[in-house]
Amino acid sequence: MAEKPTEAAEPSVDRSADQTEAGDRATKPAAEPDAPVKDAAFEDAFRPTRLMAQDSDDLEVFSALLQDAVVLVKESAWLRAERRFAFVANRYRWEEPAMRERVRTGVHFDNVTAVQARGIDLTATDAPLVVLGVSFEANAQPPSGVVRIACAGGGDVRISVEALEAAMADISKPWKARRAPRHIGGAAR
Repeated sequence: MAEKPTEAAEPSVDRSADQTEAGDRATKPAAEPDAPVKDAAFEDAFRPTRLMAQDSDDLEVFSALLQDAVVLVKESAWLRAERRFAFVANRYRWEEPAMRERVRTGVHFDNVTAVQARGIDLTATDAPLVVLGVSFEANAQPPSGVVRIACAGGGDVRISVEALEAAMADISKPWKARRAPRHIGGAAR
């Protein structure tokens, strides 16, 4: 069974209606029950994003693309034996903002030695977390450091790594978003 990050002793995030009313962020549209399951073939003009990150500059690109992504707590896991932290998100396609679309994206970090969640209620497994940004803070002995995933409401996930090695890839076709994310006073709505 996958382990959840340990929770630091901070209060849980207050999930106001603006944060939890994520439009289409929290779940993607359900498939028809009798429709055959197909691999994401991407036959049309859509080109899935696939990136790797090995330094803080690379991670800045991840951060820009993951801004306003929505992750359910239950769709994240620390796989201790594999030294990996992974999650699936509904990501707004900032690379094509005029399209007003979201896409399912898988993200993982390797060489993980510890994961800590602060200000996030890990027992609220269906709670949506809205990603504000992703950053890397190098330790005194590079290449080790801490990846920080900042979330709306003040919570964050801190991932200690021996070396930064991450990947993200779109795993579905995009679907129309009800609206583009708005940023009022620096916070996503």
